[in-house]
Amino acid sequence: ALATARDSVLAVYRLGPEGGYDRWFPGKPSLSTISTVGPAEALFVLSDGHAPWVQELSQAGSDFALTSGWTSICYSGESKEAAVAVREMSEQI
Repeated sequence: ALATARDSVLAVYRLGPEGGYDRWFPGKPSLSTISTVGPAEALFVLSDGHAPWVQELSQAGSDFALTSGWTSICYSGESKEAAVAVREMSEQI
């Protein structure tokens, strides 16, 4: 998933299902708890500098269910003011 930026990535974290954080460190499988990532999954990436990250958008899995409380989503629309983007998303829910 991070192929184009892999030389700059120091660590990847994501919120785990039990509330803690899963982690991945390059070259350290014994310390890593992330083995796969899914489309639109929220990741916290620590890098040692600027690196391009080329992504391919997928239409698969474009529908999702909001749950009570916080839901992590990934906005993939074009750049626009936050109020406009949220209003457009709200009209679809």
